[in-house]
Amino acid sequence: MIAYRATLDVPRELAWFAAKLLLAERRRRGTPRGSRALSCFWQAVLGLRWFRDRTAAESLARDHGISRATAYRYLDEVITVLAQQAPDLRRVFERAKDEGLSHVILDGKIIPADRCKQPASSVKGEVIDLWYSGKAHAHGGNIQAVLAPDGFPLWVSQAEPGSVHDLTAARVHALPALYRAAATGLPTLADPGYDGAGIGILIPVKQPPGGRELDINTQTRNAIQRSLRCLGERGFALLTGRWRTLQHITTSPSKIGGIARAALVLNPFRIRLHQMKFAEITSLHHIDRSLLRLSRGQVTLPGVVRDPGERTTGRARDLGGSEAAAGTPEPARPTVRPHPIGGRSGRSLLNALMHKYTVGYLERWAITGAANYVKPG
Repeated sequence: MIAYRATLDVPRELAWFAAKLLLAERRRRGTPRGSRALSCFWQAVLGLRWFRDRTAAESLARDHGISRATAYRYLDEVITVLAQQAPDLRRVFERAKDEGLSHVILDGKIIPADRCKQPASSVKGEVIDLWYSGKAHAHGGNIQAVLAPDGFPLWVSQAEPGSVHDLTAARVHALPALYRAAATGLPTLADPGYDGAGIGILIPVKQPPGGRELDINTQTRNAIQRSLRCLGERGFALLTGRWRTLQHITTSPSKIGGIARAALVLNPFRIRLHQMKFAEITSLHHIDRSLLRLSRGQVTLPGVVRDPGERTTGRARDLGGSEAAAGTPEPARPTVRPHPIGGRSGRSLLNALMHKYTVGYLERWAITGAANYVKPG
């Protein structure tokens, strides 16, 4: 057996956030202190490893020194506490209205999963495989999502069997709330698979039969609508690309909805800087620039010692010596002493300032869920 070191590429703030949720859950259950094999933090790390890298439960149990059954139980707890933080559609649309979003996007995806054949009857009375999707040609669960205009996922639904059509799943989970949002001036863009969804759900006009072409106005409307709706494809890419466990679920398909909602809560931590307000990003940029100048000795730190003498400016010499001849003195230039932190003063200070500017913002974001979507400046 060979031991090696590994790095989990998630923010430490995310692990602490999940650990706080687990601590609250243990207190709610009345779990005695010290009775668990893992602390809340390491249980959170176990769950994040599974979400990020699809690490097998056997490997998680071995690495954390617990049994496989305990690893599965701890993993279910992480999924549950995170999924409970996911917002409902009412909160999402209230926040979208406050942020002034012009529209939202409705999209669906089949999350692949391991599943044995389960016979069921279709609407036509035929025997079908309940969890098999004819669209994806794979077993899995049907997830519906509401996305912001830039494709950022705001809400995901519980899972329906893979044989359920997108429109049917949307009628169960999303359409009632989307109708209310459309009545208040927030329309929804969708692909042609949602044909017949109802008023307020905008889809492109289909090609008329008989080889006829659409008029120029309708073609223009379809082109504009598709150019706006295509950004919604980014939403599931953000979820499945970052949290690889959604690329193929090996647990029960009934848990797909909870796993997807947990990933929705985790996702803002990945792109926290992209979703910060423009003023905050600008301030961090100026801090980074200042620290770069500091590392080059171009900025004076507090408490530096100045040279006692004065000397003529280089600009006066460049002007032909007229100012130098006049004896124009220059204010004494400071002598920059090494920062007490050491050679990495700029980087250390940058990390501290980044922590100060982002941690509080991220905690507020994650606690209130993806409904607190901040429109990029």
